[in-house]
Amino acid sequence: MPITKRCQFTDSEIKQAYEEAGSLSGMAERLNITYPTAATWAHELGLTLKHQGYNKPTLEITGLQCRHAREYLGLTRDMFCAKSKVSKTAIREFELGNSTLRKGNMDKVMKLFRHYRVTFNSDGTIVGCYLPWLVLKQNKSVWLLIPAALSLALFAWLLTLHPTAAGRTYAAYAGIYLGVALLWLRIVDGVALTRWDIAGALVALVGVTIIVIQPTAG
Repeated sequence: MPITKRCQFTDSEIKQAYEEAGSLSGMAERLNITYPTAATWAHELGLTLKHQGYNKPTLEITGLQCRHAREYLGLTRDMFCAKSKVSKTAIREFELGNSTLRKGNMDKVMKLFRHYRVTFNSDGTIVGCYLPWLVLKQNKSVWLLIPAALSLALFAWLLTLHPTAAGRTYAAYAGIYLGVALLWLRIVDGVALTRWDIAGALVALVGVTIIVIQPTAG
């Protein structure tokens, strides 16, 4: 986006842009400036803000979903940005999981995907639960229920091999599952982990370690 100087607009033009748009994000789009710049100008002019910040998108997709759908359509990032009219920086950071899209940009992205008849569904869970989800939600073959059942049966059987009580084994497994779920979140969903996610996983794994290495009676 080109650098837009404050002197390019009169106070009245800026105020009118805000009144017509009704929000800082709308004002930014009308004046072709960034959201932080719009916020700064509004503060300098003492505008009474109706809606500060920007609204969370009503329909969200992950950056990974966006990239996969874009590549499925055979669109380069440059082509995608040109068609959606969203900046290259915004799309790149979104697809890398470094940031989210503002509502206006998300709306533009989803409008483009709708134009190509692309729809999105949530990702389900891991293996035994994920396969039934494909059958029920994406109309995949019912034959997928066979490996799903086998994977769950294998899981239950493996738990019986542990010499300790089943309840303790399940408790230890819960911590491992938490870690795997977060890996799924990062790698499959394409969502960047927060420091709270990482801290929670570490606490859980420490708990698992304590359970596993505890001394046996006798």
